[in-house]
Order: sequence, then C-alpha cells, then structure tokens
Amino acid sequence: MKIIVAKTAGFCWGVSRAIDLVMKAANDGNSPIYTDGALIHNPQVLKVLEQSDIHVSGNIDNITDGTIAIRAHGITPQRRIHLKEKGLKIVDATCPHVGGIQGIVKKHTHDGYSIIIVGERGHPEVIGLLGFTQGRGYLIDADEDLENLPALPPDKVCIVAQSTQSRARLHEVTEKIRQIYPEALMFDTLCDVTADRQDEILDMAKEVDLMIVVGGKNSGNTQRMAELSREAGVDTFHIETEDELSLSDINGHKIVGLTAGASTPDWMIKRVYQRLEEMAQELASPVAV
Repeated sequence: MKIIVAKTAGFCWGVSRAIDLVMKAANDGNSPIYTDGALIHNPQVLKVLEQSDIHVSGNIDNITDGTIAIRAHGITPQRRIHLKEKGLKIVDATCPHVGGIQGIVKKHTHDGYSIIIVGERGHPEVIGLLGFTQGRGYLIDADEDLENLPALPPDKVCIVAQSTQSRARLHEVTEKIRQIYPEALMFDTLCDVTADRQDEILDMAKEVDLMIVVGGKNSGNTQRMAELSREAGVDTFHIETEDELSLSDINGHKIVGLTAGASTPDWMIKRVYQRLEEMAQELASPVAV
C-alpha cells in the first residue's frame, strides 16, 4: 500500500500565529490565560495548551484575573468591548485574514451597504462578521436562505464569505445572489491557504482510492476537505486521531491519500502516517486477518 501525504497538510499561518501568541503570553508570565471559546478547532491541541495553563472558557464573566485571548476566528465589536470592560490583559489572536474580512464588512456597512455573508450558521467567524453589520447582515448557509433575502437597494449590497468556504460553493451562491441583486459588490474573501488545500485534495483524489483527512470534527475547513474528497468519488475518512483507524478501513486499498485541516499539528499527521504504515505491514503479513 502506497501513502501520499499532501504538501499543504497541517497548521496554516493564522493558526500558528494564534498558538505562538498565547504561548508567548504564557511564557512571559501572564498565566492563567483563558481563551474566549476554543482558540482553534482541534481538541488535541487544546489539551496540549492546557498543560501551559491556557484554558478554554465558556463563560468569561466568571474570570477575575489573568489574561483573555481572542480566538483565531475573531469576535464581534460588542464582545471586544465587553472583554475590555473586564479590565484584564487581552491577547488578540484573531487571524489577520479574518480581520481583513471584518474590515471590509465594517467599511461597507459604514457606507450604507447591506452585507450578505456566505458561511455556516453558528460558526464563530460568521458570528463575528455579523457583529460588524449593524443589523444589516444576512447569512446564506443553505439555498432556503436565498428565498428569505429582503428587497434591498441593488447598488448597496456587499457579498463576502467565511474564509474557509469552498470556492465552488461560493461561486454557486454568488451567481444566485446576483440574480437577485445584479449590482452587488463581491469580495473574494476565501483564505488562499484554504483554497490551495482544496485544490490539492481534488488533485490527490485523481490518484488515490482512499483518503484520510485529519482534523477536528468541528473544524469547518477540515469538514469541507472531506466533503470534496467524497464528492470526487473517493472513499474518505475524517478522523481526529490514529485510534479511529482500523484494518478494515484500509483493507483492499492500494493508494491512500493523507491530508489534514488547517488546525491539525504536524505531530498528529505523523502519528496517523505511522499507524497507516503499521496497518499496511499487518495486512501484508501472511497471518493478517
């Protein structure tokens, strides 16, 4: 069995930056550090951060000392004000690319535009973006959302996307939106790193007969990579750790593709690779069942 590892697998620069920021704050003596929600969407990394006194907080109202870190997905302006009012030290780990999207939304809202966001309902990045729209933001998650769009001035509509959306999905939705608002402004706010990963997994799908996608089950970009692989007709498993793999999963497959989401550390990818190698050797053994 041959294993092909994606060149783009692993941490994106935004995730690396977020982890570096909170680790530096911890090393500089600012512990305990509480992240306002999960810093990134990877349970294994969050467990490692716990060892450095960096904790996920579900309710910052109970925090009276220490440091608060803003998650990589960003937050609403109202949330930022609330954090500042607590008087605690703040580490802003918002991904700069997400911050750029927030800037587009903020500017065009100020200029009188209504903002249409193509993204996932309930995703923290989307929640943050909607917070900049002053009540004039509309989320398109499913096709039914298009039917609920109100009558808006056609020359005052601005379209952006959650940074980890698939390019194909964004183009499809944008075309439908422009049928309603032909003069709408469109900003391509997809993260280049995400787009490169999506392109690579589609290329890999032409070569492999099994795809293993490693990353948090709640990671939007990892979920979309797995979806793209399945849509390409490849048997696909989305896993968080090597323990989720079994011999029956890979039995009968000749070429396995291994890739990972933007919040998956290299050490986790290596562990999955090692497990695949071990299972390949077991299957090749005459006593393999």
